[in-house]
Amino acid sequence: MPAHFCVFALISVMFFATLTGHGLLILLILVDPLLHIPMYFFLWQLSLIDILFTLAIVPKMISDFLLHKTAISASGCGTQIFLGWALGGTECILLGLMSYD
Repeated sequence: MPAHFCVFALISVMFFATLTGHGLLILLILVDPLLHIPMYFFLWQLSLIDILFTLAIVPKMISDFLLHKTAISASGCGTQIFLGWALGGTECILLGLMSYD
């Protein structure tokens, strides 16, 4: 049981650190007028995609971990796969656009 709690605590800390870091980055870019240039606009979009990617996967993983569920429904699996592909593809397109900036 202690190992179970340690894994849950580690995942939760990393989840909240990711959300906090990307949220603060977005807030900083939006608040500071000196950062209103294309590079930081793309960085803001990339942080938003990373937040959405994290929110699409981790909460379901944490809830299944706490409830000791080892299976996922077909619709839940399909949703996570779709979101992973869509957000991953969007991130690749955004990184390609950033390389031209």
